[in-house]
Amino acid sequence: MAHQNRSRPPASPAIHGGDRVLSYLLGAVARLLLTFRRPQKFSPDTIRTAQSFLFIRPEGLGDLILTLPAIAYIRRENPGARLAMAVRPAFAKFVRDMQVVDEIIPLDYPKRSTLTPRQLRPFLGQVWRMRGRYDVAFDFRGDARNAIIGAWAAPIVTGPGAAGTQFLLSARYQDSTQLPAAERNLGIVSLGQATPPAMEDYAPAFRYHVGEGARQHATELLPSREKYVLVHPGASKPSNRWDPGRWRDVVRGLLESGKHVVITGAGAEDSQLATEIQEGLPGALTCLVDRTDCADLTPIVERAQLVISPDTGIAHIAFAQRIPSVTLFGSESEFLWGHEGPIHAALCTALPCRPCGAYRCPRTDFPMECMASITVEQVCSAASAVLLASAETRTCLPG
Repeated sequence: MAHQNRSRPPASPAIHGGDRVLSYLLGAVARLLLTFRRPQKFSPDTIRTAQSFLFIRPEGLGDLILTLPAIAYIRRENPGARLAMAVRPAFAKFVRDMQVVDEIIPLDYPKRSTLTPRQLRPFLGQVWRMRGRYDVAFDFRGDARNAIIGAWAAPIVTGPGAAGTQFLLSARYQDSTQLPAAERNLGIVSLGQATPPAMEDYAPAFRYHVGEGARQHATELLPSREKYVLVHPGASKPSNRWDPGRWRDVVRGLLESGKHVVITGAGAEDSQLATEIQEGLPGALTCLVDRTDCADLTPIVERAQLVISPDTGIAHIAFAQRIPSVTLFGSESEFLWGHEGPIHAALCTALPCRPCGAYRCPRTDFPMECMASITVEQVCSAASAVLLASAETRTCLPG
């Protein structure tokens, strides 16, 4: 049965055997390439005296957003330092519009599942050009690839560390309590501080800058000032995907209640999913699949009255912009990646096997039970609840 409790995950989440083996192999390669490298000592004064920092974030859109308080902390502690962020090329414009770092490094991070020598060559060229350019590098994911990039780019690297590559770290972040992702990121950049920074002091960083070009494009796509419910059904991670028929039933219910629905997404899979959802549905329905890039999403989210999606980047945009949201959680932990508050609902299933963090569900008896157990009725009920809470919150505001 699905629920909205942000249950704390196991203290030591399972590490998939394939990832551990790959991590050790990369660690062996790193030992050969970085034989004479010795990590410089890290101290609390390091942050205040360093001249440049590298944030290694070649992951998803949500990961970038959840790093904003950590960036704000470094900026506050060392306002004169140069801040750089390594991101996927698709997110470079998004980060540039944010105006939170001084340098953006588009990094063609090769996928492990489709890695070929042809892909590896340009990636290694990009990493080579980063050699020794920074004083401190942060790996927030505990990924062997990130640790190697950090060790190549800076003499001081901090982070949780990955199996086989922990020797590259100057200081290791150990999270025995399993904090939510944003708090964990803040802990990584504030290692050694006698008093850890409070998240509430850096939460305003979530309200990042939005580019005027993105705002203009959003207005062209949605010229009406009418509020709408934004439905983003797609997810790049297979373990986060929900049944198309259930998405259609949710959208149908919204349309029948008089809501204007906007569907977003990108790519062939999202396009096919949107086609299946829209089939036979009347009413005020606007499909923006493949008509936006990630930089356009923030102003589109800003104008929504509600966002419904799986656990993916747009859910974190909704949180950052203080827009009510309903998020469906599959393999990942709602405690680590969800958001608390009366206008944010995290739907998940209480199962012994979750949260497992798997990219694809490994079960053969009932694949994707975690997502399949979330019902249309629960999504619609959660949507009504957060909309009501949002209306009450606005009513209580002064003036």
